[in-house]
Amino acid sequence: MKVAHILAGSFLIVLILFSTTIYLNDYYRFRSNKIATDSVQVSEIVLNSERFQKNFQDMAHSVKNYLFTSNTKYLQRYDSVSRESGILLKELNKFVRDNSDQKILLDDIQELRNYWISEFAAPLITARQKWMTSEKNRHTFNEFYLAKLSNHLEEDVAGTMQRKFIDFIDAETGENNHLQDNLASPSLSVSHYLFYTSISFIVLVSGIAVALAYYISSQLKSVMTKAFSIMDINCSEIKKSVGNEFHTLTGMLNEIEKTFIVKDRLLKQVKEEQHHIVEALSREVKASVRGVNTAITWVHHDTTYTLPPKLSEYLQFIKHRMARTEVVLSGIQTYLNVDLTIPKAETTDVNELLLQVLEHVPVRPGIELHIQAGLPIFITESTLLLTVFRHLIINAFQFHDKTVGKVNVYHEEKANFYEFFVHDDGPGIAHEDHQRIFALFQTLRDPSSNKNCGVGLAIVKKILDEHNLPIRLASAPGKGTTFSFLWPVGTSPA
Repeated sequence: MKVAHILAGSFLIVLILFSTTIYLNDYYRFRSNKIATDSVQVSEIVLNSERFQKNFQDMAHSVKNYLFTSNTKYLQRYDSVSRESGILLKELNKFVRDNSDQKILLDDIQELRNYWISEFAAPLITARQKWMTSEKNRHTFNEFYLAKLSNHLEEDVAGTMQRKFIDFIDAETGENNHLQDNLASPSLSVSHYLFYTSISFIVLVSGIAVALAYYISSQLKSVMTKAFSIMDINCSEIKKSVGNEFHTLTGMLNEIEKTFIVKDRLLKQVKEEQHHIVEALSREVKASVRGVNTAITWVHHDTTYTLPPKLSEYLQFIKHRMARTEVVLSGIQTYLNVDLTIPKAETTDVNELLLQVLEHVPVRPGIELHIQAGLPIFITESTLLLTVFRHLIINAFQFHDKTVGKVNVYHEEKANFYEFFVHDDGPGIAHEDHQRIFALFQTLRDPSSNKNCGVGLAIVKKILDEHNLPIRLASAPGKGTTFSFLWPVGTSPA
């Protein structure tokens, strides 16, 4: 099983446990908040109910005091308390649900209040205001008052209202207690579940961490053991000299680093030795070639009239092949020197860089080089970029088959890269040759030609490949050729 699959499965299990724990915590917190809110609501209902009952008593006392004293301040008190009791009933209606027992009781209380006002308070107040102007009217009022008292209306209404308020408060308190019981009954199991889930979560995460650490450690040890065997390093001594496996891994990594440094140094030495050998061999072969050419020239000069024509032709062929050999040796030197070049990042103006390329371009009357204005200025390895442009542009000039033509150099900006183009309107390249031309000593000209040995495009490909940069070719016979390559943007000069 892949490590990614193990990590994905472990993460999914942990995520499910974590999400479940969060959900239960939020649910339980919501239930607790709901109970707390309902408890506050019950407290407000009880408080408003008590205030309403007190207001009703104040209304009754105010009416009686007004009837006995005719003092209007009691009448004002009655009106004020009556309005407040109406507001309290509206507030209580906000707390109860429609069609509930509390709503039915509250409607009954409101009807009793209205009945008491219309049948007891209001008629007596009106009679008191009308009938107290004379002795006869007072006698009539007293009889009317006694008649109202004799049917015990006030006492019956007050008693019934008090009982209904008791039932109202008990119903609200009972519903709240029932909700609290429902919360309390699963609270213990929920707490246990949360506890065990948290413990399982911790154990599972710890187990996954240990398993992954062991798995990764074993894989690393396996990889490094293979690396040791490939690099011919004895790791048994490292395992004996260190403690736990993490120290073992550190020791193995350090040993690999040391081995890489040594082997890298040896590789550089080998490259330098190869370069010196090639340089020496090239000098010796070139000297021999020049000596042979000189000897052939002397022989040809001294025996111009006595040398057989066929032998003269052979001598010219030998001279031509010697010149070809010298060109190939120069190409090999140039190709090998690419590895020894130590690039230096510096501020590079591509327009000025291409002016340096012109110094190496062969003169071709009628073939013009057009360079896009405003090519980028940035910090990069200018020596390598110059080498790439030089070989591409020289290639375009050397292989152009027309007396009048153009070579265009331009660029486009992409994310983190510049894409440079070298386009010519020359003969074009067949599709089957698109890969072959980048190989060393491969050329589309006559292989015996002394003007080109097929090294330039191989150098371009070598530089770009070593920097993991692509080069593309768009061409067809008779349609010209376009080479394009990417180059990292680098940084802009300050």
